[in-house]
Amino acid sequence: LQDKIEIGERLQVTPAVRFLKTSDVRKEGVGQAYYLSKGDVTDATNASASVWTGSLAAQYLLADGFSVYGSWVQVHQPFKARDYMQTNGKDKKPAKLGDDEGTIWTVGLKKSWGDATTFGLNYAYTDMKNAVARYSIKVPGEKDFANRYVNAKQTKKAINVHLNHRLNDNWKIGLSYTYMYDKWAAKSGEEFNPELNFVNGNVNTMINKFRPKNLYTANLGYESGPFYADLFVNWYTGNNTTAFTARRFLVMDLNVNYDVSDELTAYLQLTNLTNEAWQTTYTSYLGIGAWPQPGRAV
Repeated sequence: LQDKIEIGERLQVTPAVRFLKTSDVRKEGVGQAYYLSKGDVTDATNASASVWTGSLAAQYLLADGFSVYGSWVQVHQPFKARDYMQTNGKDKKPAKLGDDEGTIWTVGLKKSWGDATTFGLNYAYTDMKNAVARYSIKVPGEKDFANRYVNAKQTKKAINVHLNHRLNDNWKIGLSYTYMYDKWAAKSGEEFNPELNFVNGNVNTMINKFRPKNLYTANLGYESGPFYADLFVNWYTGNNTTAFTARRFLVMDLNVNYDVSDELTAYLQLTNLTNEAWQTTYTSYLGIGAWPQPGRAV
């Protein structure tokens, strides 16, 4: 439920609330069916949840074609079914896990020069005060570090810049750049294993190396009468060669369309034009190149 409020001629404010209800997780076996509940599985959470979250967005017009904006959003990711089953230690005690909770802040600006050129810049900061993770920790009262399912803290920073420009009646171009960085931390009462590294499981060195660091995109479009086409270029850079087969990947897609009539359009799509061998993710279990993206397709 949201309301868009105009304050004067320059300020626009949008408050909103969201209600979320998740039902019990039900486990069924041969000859039996029962609900997982607080007493059955864990003493950290209930089997069902009802929660209200809020958000607030605002946009202010500084001058014609130039505005700034910001937003605040509450995040609540309900307990997943598998989280009920996670256990810790040799005695298989249920992990005391909670729902993922946090907030996302975004600030940005938009600028346009006539109808031909637009520019945008935004920064987003995600602060998860509770995020479920599996990590090597030392719990008070225990001697050694051991892998445990825990409630951790997570922060994520992201920046995006984009520029769109119409060259003339037929040609237009769009450019953008995206960067994201994650960091995990232990909550009070727990200690992350400081000796872990990229090879043997430090989440803060792994998560930012298990995906391309930078993404540059370009979109070149052409339109003339019933014919229009778009060339999309994605350039992934900053790849860590411990996790990827190359430091960078250049992937191009082409879409061509022709309006035969008002009711009929013919089109041709070509993806990964150069048949680039590329990946966007990695798992140590399967190794480098085990999750390839699709090759050339028509």
